[in-house]
Amino acid sequence: MKNIILFFDDECIICNNAVNFIDRYDNKKVFHYSTTKTTLAKNLLPEFTLNTDSIVLKESDDIFIKYAAVKRILSHLNGWIKVFYYPSFLIPNFIGDFFYDLVAKNRYRYFKKVESCSLVNDDLKKRVYLE
Repeated sequence: MKNIILFFDDECIICNNAVNFIDRYDNKKVFHYSTTKTTLAKNLLPEFTLNTDSIVLKESDDIFIKYAAVKRILSHLNGWIKVFYYPSFLIPNFIGDFFYDLVAKNRYRYFKKVESCSLVNDDLKKRVYLE
């Protein structure tokens, strides 16, 4: 099994909700999660990814950010959400990245920051690295 870690902004409501959503459709529980501020992130990720307004997906030795990360995440999910996987390839990465950046840059303007990670269930919390 590949080691898949999704790095996210724990102060972002959208990111927290996305992690909860992803976990709901991750039937095989292949994803582990960490914030971009952890020692784990600093040890595993290239410098340029640590200060980005993006989720970062590390799968084995590969790094995916922004829309490429979204597509890669969809490839691992199960259930009805899988219907978005194949159509996602119709949208070129530069277009997907444009809309991703638009949301990411305005996420705190339209949504409040949370003080801490708001993950839903205890099983998910066991797969989250916060230090």
